[in-house]
Amino acid sequence: MWLSIDGVGEKPKGITHYSTVNYRTKARRLLWVSLCCCLVACTRQATISADFMPNARVAGGATNAGQPASATSFPAADETAAAAIRSLILAERQATIDGNLDDLTQLWIENGYVIDARGTATEADDYRWEGRAAILDRYLVAVLPHPPPPLPALQEDLQITVTDAEAVAEHGGDLWRFVRQDARWRIAALTYSRQLATQ
Repeated sequence: MWLSIDGVGEKPKGITHYSTVNYRTKARRLLWVSLCCCLVACTRQATISADFMPNARVAGGATNAGQPASATSFPAADETAAAAIRSLILAERQATIDGNLDDLTQLWIENGYVIDARGTATEADDYRWEGRAAILDRYLVAVLPHPPPPLPALQEDLQITVTDAEAVAEHGGDLWRFVRQDARWRIAALTYSRQLATQ
C-alpha cells in the first residue's frame, strides 16, 4: 500500500522508494515561507505607522504626538518674569535628566550659546558652543550620557535681574541669560564653571 497526503491508496507507478523525509522537507519549506511573509507584512505595517507618527521618538521617552514626552514643566505664559526664569532653569535640568532633546530644543533660542569658562578668569581657554544645533550636540555627546542630578528647587542665592524682554540669572558658578520671544521666556545663553570672586 502507498501512504499519500489524501490517505491510503495505490502506490504510484514509477516510484520505487518512499521516505517521510520528503514530506518533512516540504513542510519545513512551507513553514519558512509563511514566517517570511508574516515578517514582511509586520515590517511594512511598522513603517506605515512611523510615517503617520512623525513625532514618535525612538529614544529618550518613546511617545506619540499629542502626549507628554517627559516630566518637563514649561513656564506658563502668564507667569511673572522671575517665576518663569526659575521654571526654565528647572525645566532645562529635567529635560537633561530625561534625555529629551525635543524639550531642550524648545527651551533654547536659535542663536543661543553655551560657554564653559573652565574655572578661570581668562576667556582664551573657554569652550564655546554657538547656535542651537551645536548646543544640542553638546547635550547629546557630553551631557546626556552622564546627566546631572535632579534639581527639585533652586536655592535662595539665585539672583535674577529682569530688564524689559531680557533677564540674567546667577546661581553659583552659572550665569544664565534669557529673552522673551513670542510671549514666552526662553534660554539665550549659559556660562558655567566661572571663576567666583574670593572674599
